[in-house]
Amino acid sequence: MGPPTFFATGSNPWDADTDDDGVWDSDELELGLDPNNPRTFGYPDAEHIVKQSLSVEDLAEVNALNDLFQVEIDVNAGNNVKRHIEQGESGYSYALGDN
Repeated sequence: MGPPTFFATGSNPWDADTDDDGVWDSDELELGLDPNNPRTFGYPDAEHIVKQSLSVEDLAEVNALNDLFQVEIDVNAGNNVKRHIEQGESGYSYALGDN
């Protein structure tokens, strides 16, 4: 077992966002970005679009609201969708139940 990932990448383990670009170092590593460079591919890391998937387990709060269907999402988005998505019941959820 080698050193922790943060040491291996040279990022600061005591700073959640070493390069101050608005994307946490752990998210940058997960998304294939450089936590030491705010512009890994020449434009702001926060604007880098990555295909991400949210599984039934990732959306457990939403999926617990009913037993008629389960939600999974594939999305092209910036930053870490799993960390930033908010889950809850929509005010329009009655429309699905009535149909």
